[in-house]
Amino acid sequence: MPGKALGRAAVELPWLCPNTDSLVGLAEHPTRLPALTVADPALLAFLFRFGPTTENCSTFWLTPDRFQSPALPEVAAAYLSAAPVGWLDPSSVIAERLRTFASVSSTLARRLAAHSPRVSADAAAGAASLTALGWFAVAAVNARVAAECLFDPAFRLHPFKTQQSLWAMDHDAIARRLAVRWRLPAWLGTMLGTLNLPLRAARAAVADADLF
Repeated sequence: MPGKALGRAAVELPWLCPNTDSLVGLAEHPTRLPALTVADPALLAFLFRFGPTTENCSTFWLTPDRFQSPALPEVAAAYLSAAPVGWLDPSSVIAERLRTFASVSSTLARRLAAHSPRVSADAAAGAASLTALGWFAVAAVNARVAAECLFDPAFRLHPFKTQQSLWAMDHDAIARRLAVRWRLPAWLGTMLGTLNLPLRAARAAVADADLF
C-alpha cells in the first residue's frame, strides 16, 4: 500500500481486532474482561463501542457484571468473519511501543483520577489508554510504516508534519474520524485527537472538560 494511502485506510478500519486471550474472554470468561483490557487496548475500544456504557464519565466503571451479554461475542464473531483486517501484530516493534505507552498513560490517569471525584478512575484510565488510537489504527494497517514514522529523525521536532508526509493524515485527524465512525461515547470520542490542540480550542471541542 502506498504510504500516502495509509491514513485513509486507517480511518476506514471497521475495528481493531482484540487479541486471542481477549476473544476467548468475550466468549467464555466475560468476568475477566476488565482485567484483560489492561493488556489489550483493542479490547477496550471494542467494549466502549459495543458494551453498555454511560453518557457521563463520572459514572462509568469497568465492572464484570457489565459485560455478561451474549451479544458481545456474537458481534466479535461477525467482525472476524466479515472484516479480516484491523489486527495489530503483537510481535512488532510499534505494537510493543504502543502497548507500553497505553499502559503508562492509563496508570498515571488512574492515579490522578483517584484524587478527584470529577471522573471515575476507569473512565480516566480507559481514555488515556486510547489516546494513541490513530497510531493503533495506522499500525494495524501497516506496522512497518508506522514504525518508520516513529523513528524518523524529523519526528521529534515535527511530529505532525512527519505523519502527514508519510500517511497523508496526522494522528489526531485519524483518531477524531475513527471516534465519529465508531460512535464512541461523546465524553471519550470528543477527547481523542484533541490533546495536541491549543488549550482553548481543545476545551471547546470536548464533551467533558473534567475528563480532559
